[in-house]
Amino acid sequence: MGLTRPPRARPAPRGHEPQSRPVPRVSSRDDIKDGVDDEQEADPTPTRPLAFESTFVEDGDAISICMREGSRGRIVFLTLWLAGWTVACVALAWTAITSRQLFPFLFGLPFWSSWVFAAVWITKDLYGLQTVSLDPVGLAYERSSPAMTTQRFVPLEELRGIESRVFFVDDDGEGKHGIEIRTLGRSITIATALPPPERDWLAARLDGHRRRLQSAAGLHDTPEVDRDDCRACAAPTDGTWAYEDGFEGPQFVQAGRPDLPAVCFLLFVTLFWNGIVGIFIAAQFGVDGGPPQIAAGPWSLMTLFLIPFEVVGLAMFGGLMAALVEPWRVTQWRFGHDAVSRITTRAGLPLAWNRRYRHAGLATAAVRDDLPARRLFSPDNAPTGTHHGLVVSDAAHAEVCTIRGLTLGEARWMKGRLQAAGVID
Repeated sequence: MGLTRPPRARPAPRGHEPQSRPVPRVSSRDDIKDGVDDEQEADPTPTRPLAFESTFVEDGDAISICMREGSRGRIVFLTLWLAGWTVACVALAWTAITSRQLFPFLFGLPFWSSWVFAAVWITKDLYGLQTVSLDPVGLAYERSSPAMTTQRFVPLEELRGIESRVFFVDDDGEGKHGIEIRTLGRSITIATALPPPERDWLAARLDGHRRRLQSAAGLHDTPEVDRDDCRACAAPTDGTWAYEDGFEGPQFVQAGRPDLPAVCFLLFVTLFWNGIVGIFIAAQFGVDGGPPQIAAGPWSLMTLFLIPFEVVGLAMFGGLMAALVEPWRVTQWRFGHDAVSRITTRAGLPLAWNRRYRHAGLATAAVRDDLPARRLFSPDNAPTGTHHGLVVSDAAHAEVCTIRGLTLGEARWMKGRLQAAGVID
């Protein structure tokens, strides 16, 4: 059976029944009242909830889920907050326009950047949809919003597990929950706004269906992280690394990719922070209309007090510049006969800390899964699947270098390429 794309329709409003279909089993908001099919009773799944906030469709060997990305509580809170914030932003804008001075503009910059950030967040919560479809071909994921749409397809053999889990717990004991779809590549996070009973049931149902499909296709779970021989391991479909035969020996090359959410978030943080710091700096030079405070001396108490905040603001600006030039970043790992080199360039310039690891001969490599994940932008601490790495050792079993920020599929593929090239055993 071919891949069935999930429906793009929004979840049915409360009190409305979905359109009847002759074969599929459809679970929408309030239309699930009773009855559990024999196949579900045989699975150790959680209790099916009475009401659904997502749309669940099961049609033969295909399961599709469509859900909103935001929660009602957050939408209501941000809407009320934005209504009052709009009044303040309009008043500040009018003052900045009529006064034609720099200080009112600097004073209003944090307010305006916060308004834009909240408006974008509300729009994402109101109109953002996540759709997942799982069938014998694989898993199709789509995340759509008015600004952009992202799609990804994961073949059935690359799926490793689907579970409802807690991503992190803050100081108040509140946890961030969701469903993690673990693959050989990067993880997919869904259902962060769904109620716990519905989220747990959907995760169990999806994972049970995954196991049945993989068993029917002759695929078996491989819970172990490392393998002795990885020559047959292929690169994951979302892999970001390429293999080349370089002058010094085998090398892996990664080209950067644009990350619009990261750029937008860093732009907001930079404008907000530096706008506030800019108010105090402007007061130092009398831009606010008062006497210049810097006249008392270049090393006044206020000047010294502002130095740490200015350093943080410059660091934020540097992060924004790094995100903007990320598409022109190139990272290389070169395996030579006497050294392993890591070289990173941005826009052709060596704007990174490059390393060269000397060795007397490489012998083995091991895949690890306990390394810090690489996350440029992940405000909800959602899992990325990049907590794996490849530890390369010499004949004395001493670590030579570690390639971090990899997915499991990338780490296995790199090890297999090194084994095929005769660099390691």
